[in-house]
Amino acid sequence: MKQILAVVLTTMILSVTANAQRREYPASDFPTAPTTGGFQWNKTFVGGSLGLGFGSGTFNLITNPEIGYSLAEWVDVGMVFNIGYFSQRI
Repeated sequence: MKQILAVVLTTMILSVTANAQRREYPASDFPTAPTTGGFQWNKTFVGGSLGLGFGSGTFNLITNPEIGYSLAEWVDVGMVFNIGYFSQRI
């Protein structure tokens, strides 16, 4: 049990994560009155994160791509996919 706990703690401590940063839009990009013209590409965003973990006999690789659309300055909608790989030697 102590060995499993040590592996989990080591993996958590040595995990490296890189997160994509979202671009901040000026308030002028979000008019308060409804506009015509439909979809606006300048309000879309893409990003995600990568995770890498390793320890005594374990390896963990995770990626989380995301895509979204800003509805207003304070609300976004989007989708995130979680893809991971885990390997453990016995």
